[in-house]
Amino acid sequence: MKKLLVFILFASAAFACRRDEQIFENPYEGGKQPLGIKFLDEPPSVPAGEPGAMVSFKVKGLLPYKSRLVFSFNGQPAEVTELDSTHVSVKVPELASTGNVQIVVDDQAFYGPVFNVLGKIENDITFRANVGTNGPISKMPELPDGRFLLIGNFTNYENKGAVTPLNRIIVISRNEELDRTMLFGKGAYGPLSDVVVQPNGKMLVAGNFSGFDRHFWGVKRMFNVCRLNANGSPDTTVVQSFTKKDTVPVWKGGTDGSIARLFQDANGRTVAIGDFNYFVQKRYGVGTADGLKDSLVTDSVEVSQMLRFNSDGSLDSTYHYDLLLHKGRPATNGYISDAVMQPDGKLIIVGRFSRYDDMQVSNIARINPDGSPDRTFTATADDAVQRITYNAVTKQYVLAGIFNNYNKTRFNKIVLVDESFNPVAGFATGMLEGGGINQATQLSNGLIFVTGFFSRYDNVQRNGIMVLDARGKLAAGYNAIGKFYGFLSGVVESRALNGDMRITLLGSFNSFNGQSAGNFTRLLVK
Repeated sequence: MKKLLVFILFASAAFACRRDEQIFENPYEGGKQPLGIKFLDEPPSVPAGEPGAMVSFKVKGLLPYKSRLVFSFNGQPAEVTELDSTHVSVKVPELASTGNVQIVVDDQAFYGPVFNVLGKIENDITFRANVGTNGPISKMPELPDGRFLLIGNFTNYENKGAVTPLNRIIVISRNEELDRTMLFGKGAYGPLSDVVVQPNGKMLVAGNFSGFDRHFWGVKRMFNVCRLNANGSPDTTVVQSFTKKDTVPVWKGGTDGSIARLFQDANGRTVAIGDFNYFVQKRYGVGTADGLKDSLVTDSVEVSQMLRFNSDGSLDSTYHYDLLLHKGRPATNGYISDAVMQPDGKLIIVGRFSRYDDMQVSNIARINPDGSPDRTFTATADDAVQRITYNAVTKQYVLAGIFNNYNKTRFNKIVLVDESFNPVAGFATGMLEGGGINQATQLSNGLIFVTGFFSRYDNVQRNGIMVLDARGKLAAGYNAIGKFYGFLSGVVESRALNGDMRITLLGSFNSFNGQSAGNFTRLLVK
């Protein structure tokens, strides 16, 4: 009886559910019908071409839509010169760049193969670092003997650090070969962000690390900066501690937080800029209260964002320092993202801040050689300035970021200025869409190499990379490079044996213009 009752209740519920069912319209009805357009599995008539070249693609189903189709190269519309049932011929547009070709008919898109647009910038086939590094590269200064020093946050280079890691610092030859004569040992225990090569060949490296080549026990007591000998070994000395002799860094001090930039002045002193609040220094020769053991004492002095080291690494109390309060004077009320040192020793700092010391500023400030604000400097930006670079040949600076106005004049995220920080006459910017700029470097020929997270400039498709002329226009012939995804920390200019310009790109990226790249690559600039 109970089973019968359960069955009746279940059947009644099921019947009630069926009775309440409603029939809805098919949500996919009314959609656009397929047009029958398809790129065929055949290569174009030529694999690459310059703007103005004629190219044919095998495509079926286009003929009925001849008057309505738009053919484009990486988003740039092209002129259709010939079309039939199985192919279309087009003219590569003037501002085309490497990327997928595309056909659009009535808002329906059909993607074709990648077409390589040739221009005045191309990959340097003599560049031999095919694998590169497994992490970001920060800097690549040239050493006095012509070799190059690479620092960053990597542990491998050209697969030569798979067994014994190459921790964040290496030297390579001019042919990109790893130099194994350097005595870096276990390297840096944390990322490196900047380096100063001193006249005597020694190297001052900085970043966010606590030791270098730690199989020497004593040199693990480092605070984000250390000095290396010309052969790469830590610059150390032996001191008498409370109970024994100890090996310690010659460079005396450091900081409690990361260091982003280093600048050395004519007197051998070094300005450090970063995210820190204290200068710190170990003191040796102090015992514990019972007098039986060493007691490593760490002295600290409050000083934020900017300080200057003496040539031995001690704190320079003549730089932006309050002798009465025994601490550094206030720096910015925000963050410093970049800086450059002028030929006269003054520093230009940029970032997002509205004050430096007791002076009101707007995301950019000039600092006197003693660390005080330069009150004659009046440049302003209405939002963050992320990068500043200087070209000693043109004697011009490029500022880039997310600002829209510089000195109360409209400039979209980038501006070219002279040594007085006035905008260069004739320079104007087009509309930038999709994001900001995180790197902009002027080359000695006046062209400006720009990267960021933007999608279009001046109504032209430019995915993360573009080259501008001195007027702020897209430079003709130099913008055929395809999409760029990544971050550049530097653009290093050099010359080939025949005198042609070359630029080496450093940063964090795994491909460039359709070719794999391990965080750096080299280009030829015609």
